[in-house]
Amino acid sequence: CSESKVSEPGSPSAEYCHYEGYGNIAKNAGKATQSTDFSSAFTADKAIDGIVDNVNGFSQTQSVVDQWWKVDFSAAYFIDTVKVHGQMINGVSVFVGEKKVGTVEYGQTVNQEFIFSGTDQVSMLVKIVREQGTVPIALAEVEVYGIIFSSKTKSQNVAREGTASQIDDWISARNQTWGPANKAIDGNFNGVWEASPTNSVTCTLTRGPNVWWKVDLHHLHFIHNILIYNRMVEYQSRIDGTTVHIDEYQVLTLEYREDKNPFIAENLYRIGSEVTIQGGTGSNAYLNLAEVQIYADRLQKIGAESATQKDTYTDSGSNTYTADKCIDGLVGPPSSYSSICHTLSAPPGEEAWFQMEFSETHCFHVIQIVQHKTDSHSQAMTMNNAKIHVIDKITDKDSLCGTLIIREEMTLQGQIYAIECGQMSCGNLIKVSVVHQSTETLAIIHMREITAFVTTDCKRLPSRFIKTDSALPVTANTVLNLSCEDPYEIEGARQVTCNPGKPYSYGGN
Repeated sequence: CSESKVSEPGSPSAEYCHYEGYGNIAKNAGKATQSTDFSSAFTADKAIDGIVDNVNGFSQTQSVVDQWWKVDFSAAYFIDTVKVHGQMINGVSVFVGEKKVGTVEYGQTVNQEFIFSGTDQVSMLVKIVREQGTVPIALAEVEVYGIIFSSKTKSQNVAREGTASQIDDWISARNQTWGPANKAIDGNFNGVWEASPTNSVTCTLTRGPNVWWKVDLHHLHFIHNILIYNRMVEYQSRIDGTTVHIDEYQVLTLEYREDKNPFIAENLYRIGSEVTIQGGTGSNAYLNLAEVQIYADRLQKIGAESATQKDTYTDSGSNTYTADKCIDGLVGPPSSYSSICHTLSAPPGEEAWFQMEFSETHCFHVIQIVQHKTDSHSQAMTMNNAKIHVIDKITDKDSLCGTLIIREEMTLQGQIYAIECGQMSCGNLIKVSVVHQSTETLAIIHMREITAFVTTDCKRLPSRFIKTDSALPVTANTVLNLSCEDPYEIEGARQVTCNPGKPYSYGGN
């Protein structure tokens, strides 16, 4: 097995490898159905009963065209491996959600076992389809190895803490409100529309490209992933063309495909306080949502006390672009020069730098840089591969928060980059520096704004602040003082209280 995976007990080969902690979710959390039953003795659930039985305990469809078997889950799972045991399965296709992950191929109609590993899909179903012919599908067992998505991410689903609204609500003929906005953040993933007030799918009264649904998160968050669960059974295509926005920035356009659920916007790294789902080009496009999950860390902005830079650029009109302009809170239009900081170009091999200092020491979670819009591709790339360091001036500890990677296709648009500190980055000074080795790309610091944030999510602090610091002597009698609103228990410590963004202190008895 690879370093990140483990083998199934008793497995004869590494093909059985799957991620540690992933269980057989088909048996434990699935609901099986199939297109037809050969008889009442060969129903779909026989293939997820945990028994590989090719005599009496298998599922089987009838001998007609377009046969399928599937297992549905009540929430999104990250699915890594699918094992198919059966007979009469030669030529069947295996799908995880809408993605075809493989086809069974063998020459005999006897029991076989086939493994489709490394699928790495987020979905609510696995489906086995006979795309050609009328040979039945007979399955002794189907094993699906995965983990619920919410367990895979370190962040919390903050959507349920927000306030949802939409353009208007569907009103029934009896003047009842069905499908209000809060149904998409109620924790119920059931996407089947019910013509009653107990229905758990949103529905607007208005239809067309101007319909919208939104959730106000009330606080700034560092948003990693957004999962959107579609309406099921009928009218699923209404969601086609719908766009997803964090504040005013569009992050995803949904493209409807059969069996695709949920839709997922991954690795967003975007700071915002509101998520909006807008419009839709599908036929008869009311906006229907079964559930929306937003995995994010709550943030608190930390204002810098002062800023300096290596040197300052002055243009031909005697305008100077000093360091303080990048911490004044005035972002300005993307192409405006009124509020940017700008250094002179550094010679090859030398660094251009900017730094911001704070009155107290903080443990930073995210550094956001707003890039200046420029008409020159080469000028936009002058900050590519800039290093963001957090420095503690008291202890001289220097932590690399991350590296700024400029997306070449977006260089002329004045993009916003949020860099998550990959380790515990505590200090009272943040330094941004860049070095280029040739004259083809100049080393220049020029930004519209730079902002530092700490996380206020206490559940993120124990692993980030404690377990990553090997110098911290955690014993049974250690009390860790990170001072949070509520005590948070961790292994090896009597009690943890955390003060978000502050460095830890600890004591013995």
